[in-house]
Amino acid sequence: MNKFIKKLSFKTLNAILIFLIVGIFLLIFLFCYQSLRRIDTDEYWEIHSYQVQGNLTKLISDLENMETSQRGYVITGQESFLEPYTANLPDVSVNFQALQGLTSDNTTQQQYLSQMKPLIAAKFADLKNSISLRTNLGFSVAQADVMTDKGKVLMDSIRAIVLNMQTVESNLLQVRTKDLAQTNSIAELIIIWGSILGFIFYLFVNYIINNFVIGKIVKKSLLIKEQQANKIIESVNKELQALNLAKDEFVSIASHQLRTPLTALNGYTGMLLDEDVGPINDKQREYLGEIKKSNDRMIKLITSLLNVSRVDLGVFTVDPEPVNFKEVAESIIKELSSNIKDKNLQIKTNFEKDLPVLNADPKIIRMIFQNLLSNAVKYTPPEGNISLNIKKSDTLLLVAVTDTGCGIPTTEQSRIFTKLFRADNARVKDPTGTGLGLYIIKETIEQTGGKIWFESKENQGSTFYVSIPLEGMKKKEGSKRLEE
Repeated sequence: MNKFIKKLSFKTLNAILIFLIVGIFLLIFLFCYQSLRRIDTDEYWEIHSYQVQGNLTKLISDLENMETSQRGYVITGQESFLEPYTANLPDVSVNFQALQGLTSDNTTQQQYLSQMKPLIAAKFADLKNSISLRTNLGFSVAQADVMTDKGKVLMDSIRAIVLNMQTVESNLLQVRTKDLAQTNSIAELIIIWGSILGFIFYLFVNYIINNFVIGKIVKKSLLIKEQQANKIIESVNKELQALNLAKDEFVSIASHQLRTPLTALNGYTGMLLDEDVGPINDKQREYLGEIKKSNDRMIKLITSLLNVSRVDLGVFTVDPEPVNFKEVAESIIKELSSNIKDKNLQIKTNFEKDLPVLNADPKIIRMIFQNLLSNAVKYTPPEGNISLNIKKSDTLLLVAVTDTGCGIPTTEQSRIFTKLFRADNARVKDPTGTGLGLYIIKETIEQTGGKIWFESKENQGSTFYVSIPLEGMKKKEGSKRLEE
């Protein structure tokens, strides 16, 4: 090997080394590129599974709303009860078509949809028939038709198929999540080992130059060749830096690719509204304001969806530290003070003396107070009252938030913590909500050792309770933080 290297001219040896180094780094970048493409594909299919599950949940919710609307009309004969039926009727068809498109690649899901389609048509016909009987023949005939339980049988059959489809998607989601994690690991290994290999080649180049090239050239040439070697080393260092930058970019894309452009849009919109780049007229200000509102809603939705995925998979980090609940609650009330003042709400606080400082995650505690207090402010009419109470028992710290708002209808209370569900009167008060806030805090609280429940009467307000053990939040191993 040594004799072979000594026989080579400096130019030939230099060309071989450069060829090897460039070839190695080209291979590394090729593997990195392929890994990033694979990550994009895996993320697409992971989001695809969430979309299918969300559409299935909405399909059942819409059918249940139509059934509730039909029964309300049969009982009362008032046409106002048919509004949810009329509103959800086209939504079910649109949602079903969307599911057909989303699952076009899945033969099993397509078979389930084929089974479901005649059942939905039969359910539509049953609902329509009951409504027609109530309109034309009166309550007794319509009631007798409803009591036959054929509508329940149809609904149970549809629910069973939806459950099977959700099970299929859950299994697919587990596989896709595992594939994504594996692809991330492979990409990191490629970057790490590529960097190590580049460093090894750097040492190899130094060895070749110091042991075989110097002896073949004169002192003057040695200086020139030394400079050339330094350039090669500098090039290798630049390539290593480029690999490190590629790794950082990869991590950034993997965790923030959805929110980053929206955050930038918020910044530029804010600059325009603040007239940092020149004056704007009232119409431009109005349009920019609407853009910012829509952008804020999108950021909120993306953050909520990321938190939902982390909560559902149980992969979120809890970082306990001493937390003063009174101070956190007062800071949230201060943040909401402008909204409280605009609606002239009366807010009362009752903090028991000597409240303990619990070992908890401050980010999660802030999220709990932010959600419950902002909901109370949002759904309480002007001149209304809100109260916040914090007390302790022998084993628990209990938080209670009471409002005099619109309350939760009895028929909808069982689903108030369901993902993407919002009560009808809540939709009227705030059409921009996501229906994810209460689901996220319930799952988060319960997975860290606490509980959440509520008492409510329609048009009389609600009280939400949260209990957390005095021993503090349990440490839970995970890989992702919940976002605010």
